[in-house]
Amino acid sequence: MKKAIVFAAVVAVCVFAYARFSSAQTATDESAFLTWHAGNFYPADFTGKPLPTAQSTLTITVTDIINSKVQDLSGRTVTWYVDGEYYANGTGLETISLPVGKGLGSTYSVRATIQSDGGGIDALSIIPIFKAFAAIDAPIPNLMVPQGTSVALSAIPYFWGVTSINDLSFSWVVNGTPEPSENGGVLTLNVGNMGSGQGITVQSTINNTKSLTQSDQEKITLTTE
Repeated sequence: MKKAIVFAAVVAVCVFAYARFSSAQTATDESAFLTWHAGNFYPADFTGKPLPTAQSTLTITVTDIINSKVQDLSGRTVTWYVDGEYYANGTGLETISLPVGKGLGSTYSVRATIQSDGGGIDALSIIPIFKAFAAIDAPIPNLMVPQGTSVALSAIPYFWGVTSINDLSFSWVVNGTPEPSENGGVLTLNVGNMGSGQGITVQSTINNTKSLTQSDQEKITLTTE
């Protein structure tokens, strides 16, 4: 689960750095900020902030505060800009949906301008785009497996641009040989009597069946005891 640990750290950094990237301030002590969340597929027990990836949907909301009180925007015009270009506007339009069409390493610059007595107040957020990734859950201490036993390995998809796990395909390779599995996301690995200290390399690949461009793989090495 090395990737999961790394990405958890990335999430923490990015949420802090970008979620409230900037706010505008006026003499009436008015400020605004943007919040966002990504709609994509990830494990049900994941408790972090889902990362935006290609084919995800970003939902972005602007919040306006005057004198420490959240304001009702139902009667105020909100204009949205994405990457410096006009995107949408409307009375009370405090939330927009943005389909993610960019890939890893890209960003979206999103700005909302709220009409006010002083002319307008802006909120800006820079939203980074990540890559959907695969992880392998191996419930084995130190990846050491007793000989003559079997172990269930699970391929875990994070932040894929699909709505159902049925839109993903799973494949496994063990020591360079394709290995069928009864349940695509789970491989029951039977460990033979090959002597202690032997390595078993397991690779899992996940593909988005609706997009040829979304694929990832993870590889681990088990050691026999």
